[in-house]
Amino acid sequence: MRRFFSLTILSAVLLSSCIESETEPQIKGSIYEAGEKLVYLLDLSKKGSKPDSVQLSVNGDFQFFMDVEEPKDLLLYFDQENYLRLLLLPDETAIITADAADLLATYRVEGSPHSEILREVMYANWLDNIIIDSLNMVYKTNENNPRLLQIMEQLNSEAIVIKDKQRAYLESIIKENKSSLVSYVALSMQLGVNKLFSPTADSQWFKMVDSMVNADFPETTIANTIRTFVEANETLIKNNLTVEQRLGIGSVAPEISLPNVNGDTLKLSSLRGRYVLIDFWASWCKPCRLENQNLLRNYNMFRWRNFTIYQVSLDKDKAEWQKAIRTDYLSWTNVSDLNFWDNQAAKDYNIEGIPSNFLIDPEGVIIARDIYGDELTKKLREIFPYIPRKVVEPEVSAVSE
Repeated sequence: MRRFFSLTILSAVLLSSCIESETEPQIKGSIYEAGEKLVYLLDLSKKGSKPDSVQLSVNGDFQFFMDVEEPKDLLLYFDQENYLRLLLLPDETAIITADAADLLATYRVEGSPHSEILREVMYANWLDNIIIDSLNMVYKTNENNPRLLQIMEQLNSEAIVIKDKQRAYLESIIKENKSSLVSYVALSMQLGVNKLFSPTADSQWFKMVDSMVNADFPETTIANTIRTFVEANETLIKNNLTVEQRLGIGSVAPEISLPNVNGDTLKLSSLRGRYVLIDFWASWCKPCRLENQNLLRNYNMFRWRNFTIYQVSLDKDKAEWQKAIRTDYLSWTNVSDLNFWDNQAAKDYNIEGIPSNFLIDPEGVIIARDIYGDELTKKLREIFPYIPRKVVEPEVSAVSE
């Protein structure tokens, strides 16, 4: 599902008023099969702005008059799932043709070179999102399939291929710098609900686009927006580095002290002397519940070899938490403060998504992070190599002659 409110991470508030003061419209065109409904226009580049709207004619014709003194990042839409995006410069007139059933899939634009390039990028992203939607549909139709874990692994592999392809395409757009404004938009593109560029992990791309936009359009709203964003992001990265160093391989895992289902406080440090998998999960998290099957398998294989699990739930409903423990046969330590994402341990471990885990050694040192499925089994086999049982030869009694 496409939602335009998540399209840009660089403009916090959408919307802009259009002023009918020009003799020629800056945006015009025809949208077929729309009746005489309203079409809206929003300025994504201007903070605190409001929408403008016009009614389509019987033939679907429309026009917007605007005061365009600097580059504009605009959204033309019927609703939050049916839209197209434009990049308009002063003295340009964008001419749009589209089908009302799906603006993004059908629109064409002339008279605005940056908008024409952006249209190609938006269309490529739309095609890949169709594939991602189809993978999500396969998942939903197999939710009760006993082979769901294997199906999810296959779907995840296919999704990674699509993501990598789309990511490589957008990187090429930025590197070639056909349009710094299009590169600016590319940083906010998504596949499904996931952004293709992370401000912290991909800061080099944000810096690159910042330099390009500020070179091409200095002292404009868009240039100032990305410059401010990049500067704030650099501060965030420095703060996160401290967190990552504290939680990196070789660091001592922070203490956790939370109550179990009986209300008894259990400390992580009470398990010193054993290898412990610290696992963050919740009863409402489907991938977590599937991973519980793998945890149970590994626990039964290695609990005799100095291995245990300390599971932290991000639940907020105690009854649902207890029910999941019983249903999934979780016999190891399970704790929670029932504060959902405000769980104190989740904050201490910088948890942004679940399932998430940390494997620590008997001294409490982190030796692995986020290992699941066969990867977890492989790691535990490295720690606890297979020891064949000693073969005891049967005694042979002497036979008297």
